[in-house]
Amino acid sequence: MNSNEVHLLWHTREDDEYHESSKLIGVYASTEECDAAKERIKNKPGFVAHPNGFEVSTYEIGKDHWMDGFGFD
Repeated sequence: MNSNEVHLLWHTREDDEYHESSKLIGVYASTEECDAAKERIKNKPGFVAHPNGFEVSTYEIGKDHWMDGFGFD
């Protein structure tokens, strides 16, 4: 476990071809904590209908992660 990282547990589901709904479940110190959180909520309403929507993202603390900007130019 790297103490300079955090692990985010997300749940995403596609509502239709053009819309996606993402929820940040929580921020944890390890992937094991993410797995435990997933186990606690996977049978709750909404999540149970979309069991493959869980994803863990790992981020280094103190580092910029989105440097390209965004826009609709």
